[in-house]
Amino acid sequence: MVTMPLLVAYGSKHGSTQEVAEAIAERLAKKGFEVELRRAADVPDLTPYDGVVLGGALYFGRWHDDAARFLAKHRRELTTKPPAVFGLGPRTANAQGLAESRAQLDKALAKVPEVEPRSIAVFGGVVDPTKLRFPLSRMPQATRATGTRSTSGPARSPRRSNPTRLPAGRAEAMAAREHLRLQEVDVQALDAARLEPLIGPERIARYEGIAEATESAMRGRTVLNVNSTAAGGGVAEMLQTLLAYGRGAGLDIRWLVIQGDAGFFEITKRVHNGLYGSPGDGGALGDAERSHYEQTLRRNADELLALVRFDDVVLIHDPQPAGLATAMASAGAKVVWRCHVGADKPNEWTERSWSFLRPYLEDVDAFVFSRHAFAPSWAEESRTHVIPPSIDPFSAKNEPISQRNVRLILGYTGLIAGNGEVPAIPFTRRDGSPGRINRRVDVLQTGPPPPADAPLVVQVSRWDRMKDMPGVMSGFADHVDYGLGAHLLLAGPAVTGVADDPEAAAVLEECIELWRALPHAARSRVHLACTPMADPDEAAAIVNALQRHAAVVVQKSIAEGFGLTVAEAMWKSRPIVASAVGGIVDQIASGAHGLLITDPSDLPSFGNAVETLLRDRTEAARLGTNARARAGAEFLGDRHLEQYGRLLAQLG
Repeated sequence: MVTMPLLVAYGSKHGSTQEVAEAIAERLAKKGFEVELRRAADVPDLTPYDGVVLGGALYFGRWHDDAARFLAKHRRELTTKPPAVFGLGPRTANAQGLAESRAQLDKALAKVPEVEPRSIAVFGGVVDPTKLRFPLSRMPQATRATGTRSTSGPARSPRRSNPTRLPAGRAEAMAAREHLRLQEVDVQALDAARLEPLIGPERIARYEGIAEATESAMRGRTVLNVNSTAAGGGVAEMLQTLLAYGRGAGLDIRWLVIQGDAGFFEITKRVHNGLYGSPGDGGALGDAERSHYEQTLRRNADELLALVRFDDVVLIHDPQPAGLATAMASAGAKVVWRCHVGADKPNEWTERSWSFLRPYLEDVDAFVFSRHAFAPSWAEESRTHVIPPSIDPFSAKNEPISQRNVRLILGYTGLIAGNGEVPAIPFTRRDGSPGRINRRVDVLQTGPPPPADAPLVVQVSRWDRMKDMPGVMSGFADHVDYGLGAHLLLAGPAVTGVADDPEAAAVLEECIELWRALPHAARSRVHLACTPMADPDEAAAIVNALQRHAAVVVQKSIAEGFGLTVAEAMWKSRPIVASAVGGIVDQIASGAHGLLITDPSDLPSFGNAVETLLRDRTEAARLGTNARARAGAEFLGDRHLEQYGRLLAQLG
């Protein structure tokens, strides 16, 4: 009787899955089976085989692409030759890690439901192949071995005389490397049709037409977004909902966050501040800084290249991961660099930062800026696109809240006076599930929180020098009439909750020192708050309530790429005082949608504008109403997604 070999096919990232596959093949050979060992990507046909073992690494919530593609490609043959399937993933072999990895593997198998594996296994931690029983009890019994083959061709003796064993700790170390450098952020699909009641049938029809064309053009390709933090800033907040709508339109979209040490983020913060036209911490951007930057990104690139396929699109956000562009292009991907920061006019600091970044970016397929003025002189016009950001009106940060629940949220968290009653109505999490406010806010204040009926002036931003929180404090304390009874609340994220901003703690400390130096009467009306970031959706809901309660929202930035907090306040019909810098001037026409201060350092003018809106509530309401209309027309997600759809179509 003519016998046919068993196939052991594998998809391996760093080699550990290959070693397990080799051990399985050797084990089968010792039991009398003829075995052929091959990379899953190299198998054209299953006709020569009597049975199949298929394995792949599990990483970032996915089974290795080679294994998944093998299953889909050979699905018809595998219905008559059910495979034994395994995954190698968890860092340790504890019950939780194995259960999570098994769920990942089951999710991959569910995509090819007609294939019913004869057995499924997940391995983790230290793998001892001498103790592996998988898949011996489920293999076809007619086949007998003459040895192990690494490719098609004559049978030969097993590749190693002794069973392969991963050295103690090797599997944990490899898996740890897979998870230390890149973090994948889960993105839930959202249907943009929910915007229709807000934007009308004509706009949603236009959006759907562009979305369908984009999905058709991108079929079979992935759009990978890469940035440096999953929470705590405007870019992270925007990506969460923008990518969710993209997924809802049928695009294969993923979001990955790079990792780096404190030195890396000090360097990138220096570059970031320079793009705003500021010297930042005054540190160097020389050969040593470039070397550190490149070494950090090289380690991230090693991980990212395992996920990128030819003709995928990699959208790199801001200076931190900009150095990945060359590696992604070398893998055959289309590369887009999206810069969310910039200065209206170049100076020595912008030129220094551009000189640092230029070697990595000259050959990208496209640049995207919030304003055309932010583009460097060397960025070709044909590759430069202007796409302002947007907000999601249904997110926890922008969804409607009744005034009663606004007061309950702020009273419970300690931001205004209250009885501590728990808010009655949950907020909506990004995955659509309900959430409740459980954490209180850390507040620095003299005496009690602001009375619930006191006019509250609010600035919400990161603890970033470009946001000029100290200037807001001084302008309010020195130039707003005490007799109005108003209080100022400066709110930012807990400094431990923003991974890519090494200056946050120092800026907060500067604000605290300035607050302590205020006269007692002024200090009692100024409050500094750090919102907890353990649950970003909860933090967003707290900010939502704070902005809705504000009598005046301010954004006295020294420089600003685009004021997301400005757009949020506009959507909530709040009267706004802001600096006439960067993207803010594209959002607000002074006197129509809010009041702009020409010179951010002009504290008397700032105080006078705030005082004007506190005194004239009719004018404040008019500006708020106009701001809401403009936000609905210009700054919702359908416009944003349409522009990205056109960009993807141009990339081909």
